[in-house]
Amino acid sequence: MKFNTKGFLFTIFITIVLLSGCGSKSENYDPAPAPMPTPSSPAESPREVPRFDSDEQVSNESILLSTDRKIIHTKNILMETLDFDAAREDVNMLVNQYAGYIENADITGTGINNRFNGNRSAYYKFRIPTERMTLFVEDLMALGNVTQENSSAEDVTLQYFDLDARIKSLVIKEERLLNLLEQGTELKDIIELEKSLADTRYEIESYISRLSRLENQVSFGTVTLNLREVIEITEIKDPPKTFREKVSSGFIDSVETVKNIIVETVIFIIVILPYVIVLGILLLIYLIVKKYYKAKSKTGSTKEINKKEDK
Repeated sequence: MKFNTKGFLFTIFITIVLLSGCGSKSENYDPAPAPMPTPSSPAESPREVPRFDSDEQVSNESILLSTDRKIIHTKNILMETLDFDAAREDVNMLVNQYAGYIENADITGTGINNRFNGNRSAYYKFRIPTERMTLFVEDLMALGNVTQENSSAEDVTLQYFDLDARIKSLVIKEERLLNLLEQGTELKDIIELEKSLADTRYEIESYISRLSRLENQVSFGTVTLNLREVIEITEIKDPPKTFREKVSSGFIDSVETVKNIIVETVIFIIVILPYVIVLGILLLIYLIVKKYYKAKSKTGSTKEINKKEDK
């Protein structure tokens, strides 16, 4: 069989052409482009941030951040003293020294030697200028033995400026009512305006009174003192921590309690002894008189019986 060279070469040529065409199609393949946004589906726009006017930003926080804070200071002190009269004099001198005043004072008891009326105690309520209050409290606590103290501070800045704003608003309202009253001609309108004007002035006076009271409380701090007369100063001890210390402390307290009960009982007996003696004497006299009249009555009855027998 004779080999056909031309046919073989032609077959190879056709094969190469076909393979080249497939490779070209593969390299030139371009995927479909992504669809463009249409007017019916617009891209999402960024969220708008709400903005406020400068007047709306003025709030309670700006008032609280102001340097002119309105604060009411209060201090409570419980104190003991061995010399009650001297402590009272020192307290009065101290209040005058710091340009304050005593708003309230209440003294009970007649003296440490009076058994039935108890030891004396005094309750004071001082008003001291706020800028001097710290030094006043330090000097006051040095006059005796302080057993308890506490303090508080109330911020009334918002309340203060609210009252001030209300007063200014009502003053403007009052001026407008006065202008309308001057222009009024009808009696009905004049009566209504005068009524509104009277109500407005009453509100102004009420708010001014509250504002003045608030200013006084801010300008003058309040210090309360409970002063007690004692025979022995109370010793402030640290609380027991270990088991041994707790047992020892409890036993000592029990012994002290029993001792105090015995002492108080003996004192009570001694105090009421004169009354018991007097009552005993009166009871003895009553028994003697009763026995005497009983014997006399018995003797009289015996005599009557003897007379009847003789008859």
